[in-house]
Amino acid sequence: MATLDIPTQILTEPDELLFDLVAKNLYILTSNIAGLRIGGNVGELWAQHRDFARRIGNDVISLQEALTGRRFDRDALFAALVKAFEGDPSHGCMGRSAPARLTRALAEGERRGLDLPALHELRATLT
Repeated sequence: MATLDIPTQILTEPDELLFDLVAKNLYILTSNIAGLRIGGNVGELWAQHRDFARRIGNDVISLQEALTGRRFDRDALFAALVKAFEGDPSHGCMGRSAPARLTRALAEGERRGLDLPALHELRATLT
């Protein structure tokens, strides 16, 4: 990958991989689910709707913690999210799978007895 100028990072600990996978899910779910309300791109999401994005992101992290049985440094996860947003600020928020992702996240949260207030509030505004 280095010969193609694709940035790489060698992970030496399983916890690093888990963190990166959770950060990836945070990016995908936060941008897609928030996009159901705001549309636009991730640059606009973070610049103009940061509080909303953080509320959605906190629910996503709560879900990821329940799924993995681990706790994560939320500040570090949001720093990774911002870095990803800055890497491609014009990336669209809402893909065609966004409604299904919200539905799955809420269903998984219900199975685990989680309170995901931002996701529930968003769902209520969409119906």
